[in-house]
Amino acid sequence: MWKIQIPLPDDTHDDVIAAFCDLFKYPTEIYDPVTEQMIPNPLTQENFVQDQLAYYILEITMNHIVNQAKVAAYEQAKADAELRALDAIAWYDQYRIDHPEG
Repeated sequence: MWKIQIPLPDDTHDDVIAAFCDLFKYPTEIYDPVTEQMIPNPLTQENFVQDQLAYYILEITMNHIVNQAKVAAYEQAKADAELRALDAIAWYDQYRIDHPEG
């Protein structure tokens, strides 16, 4: 496991937490299916912010992997199509040689 650490000034702590909680809609209460009641969210706001950052990093990583796979698939499909086109051209050229009358 490895970690990413981002140093920020102490006086920005509350603003950063508030901004992320507001932007990503931190729920102060959640539904407890056992008691069928709303309870205070056991996930702290700081942990919520860490989760949002982790999800963002994972989303970027996933998109990168998908894009790499798309490029590789495109390149392979292009190479396959070029080979098929060359085969078709070679067949047609041979057909013209074998059938000069058209």
